[in-house]
Amino acid sequence: MDNLLPIVSKKVTFERSAMIVHRPLSTDDLQVLFKGLDQISGNYQFLLGDLWNVVEDQGGDPTDYVPEGMSNQLYNRIRAIRKRFVIDYTCQFNWLKYSHYAECGNKELPFDDADKILKAAEEGRWTVEAIRKAVKLVLGEPEPKPKPKAVECPSCGKWKVDMQDGTFPECPWCIIENMKCPKCGGEL
Repeated sequence: MDNLLPIVSKKVTFERSAMIVHRPLSTDDLQVLFKGLDQISGNYQFLLGDLWNVVEDQGGDPTDYVPEGMSNQLYNRIRAIRKRFVIDYTCQFNWLKYSHYAECGNKELPFDDADKILKAAEEGRWTVEAIRKAVKLVLGEPEPKPKPKAVECPSCGKWKVDMQDGTFPECPWCIIENMKCPKCGGEL
């Protein structure tokens, strides 16, 4: 399909990583476009994001056009990536695919750094893995999370979680055993 781009019609133009809408789309137009996107591969995620933005701009609910079987998590991820990397930005690149942008979609990665990485990736034709490594170099390694361990409660003898950071200082079994009725103060 890339060798056929851009595809221009009266209502939309398809670029490699964008769909530019020239006039409002009817519900029928939207249904035809979304159905067509189910049948292509490549940067369809950006095209979906563009269509969802059009639906939203026209006062509709983009979730009405989520393909069957797509998770909310993926829908939200595609929307976030498209909002971060808008049409005018992605159209400057000819080689990058959606997965390259998704690697730079990390909220903690400043846009200027993402821009530098994507420009280098376009010029050097980096793999997604190379972009992932570049992002890790910029962000550094995340702090390791403390791992819970099981310890025996000295009061009741049952096992409890100890996060070693004070987040679970009391034994839940002891708390339950010592609960009082909020109304009468009697034992439960």
